[in-house]
Amino acid sequence: MSNLLVQNIKHTNGTTAQTIDSSGRVLHSVKPSFMATGYQSETSDFTQGSESATVNGITPSGNNLIYNYRTVYQNNGNHFNNSSGRFTCPVAGLYLVTSHMGYKDGTNYTGLGMYATTGDSATIGHIFAWSQNSPNHDCLSLTAHVVASVGQQFCMFLRGDYSHPSAGSGDGSYFSFGASFIG
Repeated sequence: MSNLLVQNIKHTNGTTAQTIDSSGRVLHSVKPSFMATGYQSETSDFTQGSESATVNGITPSGNNLIYNYRTVYQNNGNHFNNSSGRFTCPVAGLYLVTSHMGYKDGTNYTGLGMYATTGDSATIGHIFAWSQNSPNHDCLSLTAHVVASVGQQFCMFLRGDYSHPSAGSGDGSYFSFGASFIG
């Protein structure tokens, strides 16, 4: 049996791809990922940010609203476009995609969905969650493991025909969208 004893794994151009610390943890400094939070603005126009009207070849329902976020906390590789609310996969592989909407006053249902694959429904996306028709909406959250190809996009939306946040309102803690490349 052989042992490979290294601290860093580098590309031939000198870029460090992985670091192994003294505890054996493997760190990836350039792994594609993003996290955005807070309500900033909303639109039903899926062509925002010079994007196509389709997401992965799906033409979204006119009732779905894309949100732009108040704060993009992390965007390794700059593959998330806050103008369009879309993350574009730079490499093929497995991604963990999450979104959530916290407590919100409302007078109707609330629906949270995510477009992630070419087989998604135009109305409810890849996965979808909705809350009861009540004056108080508790937390809605979505989590998906998606095997994606290069150029595939992830886009979170809320149903516009249900109760939804107003543009520019709310606190960053109540609304988030993120994705991380797993491998």
